[in-house]
Amino acid sequence: MAKRALAIRLSLFSKNHPLLATTYNDIGLVLNKIGDFEVALSMHEKAFAIRLSALGKNHPDVATTYNDIGLVLDDVGDLEGALTKHEEALAIRISALGKDHPDVASTYNNIGLVLHKMGHYEVVLSKYEEALAIELSLLGKNHPKVASTYNNIGSLLYCTGDCKGALTKHAEALAIRISILEKGLPSVANNIGTVLQTMGDYRGALAKHEEALAIKLSVHGKDHPSVATTYNNIGLVLDEMGDYEGALSKYEEALAIDLSALGKNHPDLATTYNNIGSVFYSMGDYEGALAKYEEVLAISLSALGNTHPDVASTYHNIGLALSKMGRHRGALAKYEEALAISLSALGKNDHEVATTYASIGVVLYDVGDYDGALSKHEEALAIRLSALGENHPEVAASYNNIRAVLYCVGDYSGALLKFEKCHSGASFGIRSS
Repeated sequence: MAKRALAIRLSLFSKNHPLLATTYNDIGLVLNKIGDFEVALSMHEKAFAIRLSALGKNHPDVATTYNDIGLVLDDVGDLEGALTKHEEALAIRISALGKDHPDVASTYNNIGLVLHKMGHYEVVLSKYEEALAIELSLLGKNHPKVASTYNNIGSLLYCTGDCKGALTKHAEALAIRISILEKGLPSVANNIGTVLQTMGDYRGALAKHEEALAIKLSVHGKDHPSVATTYNNIGLVLDEMGDYEGALSKYEEALAIDLSALGKNHPDLATTYNNIGSVFYSMGDYEGALAKYEEVLAISLSALGNTHPDVASTYHNIGLALSKMGRHRGALAKYEEALAISLSALGKNDHEVATTYASIGVVLYDVGDYDGALSKHEEALAIRLSALGENHPEVAASYNNIRAVLYCVGDYSGALLKFEKCHSGASFGIRSS
């Protein structure tokens, strides 16, 4: 329909008429939805050139095109480019429409989503809260856009480890959508499933993800990237339930869709390769896991740069595989690369930093450097105690790791004390988590 509209308007108007820009923009939006990002971007750029020439650089329609270009760049993994476009859209919209306009709120949300993907969690919440304040003031508490912002806040809280807060926000979003009969939107079902998984309710999580999958298949068809995302989510639950074959099947379905729709260098491919690698790791196929993690690293470095938290996570996973293969020096080098990125990007008190200290401690233990191992496990413990409290399983893991080192150096009374603090009753094997 949009292409037919374009043909008619091309016959009626000059090539720089604003109505042509609107049609180019509409075609771009459709192409973006079906995953044809390159052509979508070219359509938006044609719209931008016309609008800039006909309307001037400060017109709201120019901001709209900046926004739409930003959405495409986000989808292809160019996060810096996407952020720049959304910030240009924000400046125009505040100037032209005022700071309390719904379009300004939408732009704050888009900026927050990009910053979230870049790992800048400390500034994301403020963007979502600015969006929410505008939406609540102008649209009321039961509007779909308010639900979307609650959903975004919930996803952020989940990533920062606040699962209860995340579940509350997702539930608020779901309540709004049910009240206005938007039951067909699958994103909340997916997000609630992810939170339930983190809280250990695997059957509930699986039910939510399958609900989301059914909706997406009916709306988008079987070859859409959002369907791949839900296959990945189902795979994650099956993985945690120990159904590795089932998980691998779901990941391979996701991979086939993403390769076809997004190309081999898209960040979503990295997610799926990582998930496949994790299944191989759980099944004891460390060579297979390493190969997948290295594919993840190549994509992530290209798409996100060498300072992104996701790159740190991949170095860490490579280290885990190398450690299991007995390649301790290689593992240590990867952990240290992960640690440097995490310290810079997330700060010294982040749980990812604690996890990497613990993993370094495991390698040092394995090579007989017990003093070094003890130091790293104590650093991990300090962070975990501060962030998680005395009774968290990761704190118990740190006590267990310290106990194992003390036992090996003959400090049996110290080892016994740590064993008593390890509430989970873990075995005497050292742990990396």
